[in-house]
Amino acid sequence: MWPELSWPPAFVQGMRGQAPFVSPVGSEKLNELASEARVIEGSLPIIVCWDWILKLRARYLMGDYQGAIEAAQKAKPLLWTSEWHIQLVDYCFYSALAILTVS
Repeated sequence: MWPELSWPPAFVQGMRGQAPFVSPVGSEKLNELASEARVIEGSLPIIVCWDWILKLRARYLMGDYQGAIEAAQKAKPLLWTSEWHIQLVDYCFYSALAILTVS
């Protein structure tokens, strides 16, 4: 399965608490880092951008506001790829919420 097609199920499982999708700790953190490396390596910039935007949304919804801000910062240089896509709305909405929550 292509990485971009595995995001929605992983996101839903994370929101249900069935999988460590958001801000894992310990050995799960290593799995997240390996997953990020696979997405970044050889992927189109838009895929990397959408991956960070999805992590931004998931981390905010799970209450990891600092993690959401970090994901937003990683997505920001790639936003040019999503200029006319609905994911840009998610970026603007959830990054603003995360910043306001931390402030």
